[in-house]
Amino acid sequence: MKKFFMVMAAGMLLVGCGTADNEPAEETEQAGGATETEEVVEVVETGYLTAEEFQERAHEGKTYSSYAAELLLWGSAQEIRYIDTIDTEKEEYGAYKVDIIQVEDGFVAIAFDGEELTGSWLFDSVDEIKEEIELKSAE
Repeated sequence: MKKFFMVMAAGMLLVGCGTADNEPAEETEQAGGATETEEVVEVVETGYLTAEEFQERAHEGKTYSSYAAELLLWGSAQEIRYIDTIDTEKEEYGAYKVDIIQVEDGFVAIAFDGEELTGSWLFDSVDEIKEEIELKSAE
């Protein structure tokens, strides 16, 4: 009888340990009837500003020194991602330099002349910005 109680206690202990998982795994049934543990993967959002929010902060007429200081802050806070600065041959964008900034919904081109921001435009890709600037410069 003592052995029976020992076996029961050990069994209960094992059952208790088996259900002590903090996060139960979800199981899905495969086509062949076998089950597989499914991992839940979280999509981490970038937390970047939208193009509209960024363009409100980096508006036309803003001083370049103020913009440059804030750009460093926005980048370190991971609100935007600085990609590149492109030199242009002509003043097609109101300036000879254009910053490319990645935001939540695309890429913003910010034109500046060294003293102030002269404009901003939204594009879908970096290549699209570079092609547009090259086309304007070639004309």
